[in-house]
Amino acid sequence: MNIAKKITLLFAILSAVIISLLSGFVWYFSNEFAFEDFYKRLEARVNLAAEIRLSDDKSDNVYAKVRNQYLERLPDEKEYVIAKKGKDKPVLDVHLPDDFFERINSGKIARYRKENHFYAGKFVRANNQDYFIIVSANDPFGFRELKDLQKILIAGFVFSIVLSFIVGWKFSNYMLEPLRNIIKSVKKMKAENLHLRLDVPGSDEMSQLSQTFNNMLNRLETAFETQNNFISNASHELRTPLTIISGEVELAIKASANPEMQKRALNKIKDESD
Repeated sequence: MNIAKKITLLFAILSAVIISLLSGFVWYFSNEFAFEDFYKRLEARVNLAAEIRLSDDKSDNVYAKVRNQYLERLPDEKEYVIAKKGKDKPVLDVHLPDDFFERINSGKIARYRKENHFYAGKFVRANNQDYFIIVSANDPFGFRELKDLQKILIAGFVFSIVLSFIVGWKFSNYMLEPLRNIIKSVKKMKAENLHLRLDVPGSDEMSQLSQTFNNMLNRLETAFETQNNFISNASHELRTPLTIISGEVELAIKASANPEMQKRALNKIKDESD
């Protein structure tokens, strides 16, 4: 896997993690806000039910009519006004957990949710009698909004991952383009054109890399020139002795009948070789 693919993959993974966390936060707080808002609406109806059902004030009848006329009735809304009998658990047409009634007995407003059905209740004392006031209702609109939000978040997550992959690929290619240019330029350089140099635009890391290559090329060019000069000088220094040796060898061959001349030629060859 080349560097561009690694950068793209890393960019996509980081984007996926960040978008997942962001989507999770959005989903969590939207979920909490949706339920909190509906629970407050139920609690308001609990307080109204306590005032209307347990009050002897005749004006409460008018209040009840106004409530029914102007206050929105929730889907499948039900009110339960149950007289407390000792420590016995109230009997309802639905099963509510024990901690729901324990919270009511402690003087707090209790909440409970079973799928899309919500319950809110409180403890009220009126006319020397203790009562449990419980209101229940469905929240189809809130759940529908959450489902729509879930679909939007999933679609946005997929789209963001694809977009981050494309952006990451473009970004990695853009960042690595100077490096590719350096590689192409270096591949063109041979022993015959060591005078060529890389462009050094700017002062970033890629420019420093180009300058480092140029410095290396300067040292290589100097080394090649030194080598060529040495070979040229060595060939020049060796050419004269070799010429003399060659001539003396020919003379020694021709003077095979004259030992004295042959001896002088061999001594000359010995001197030149030393």
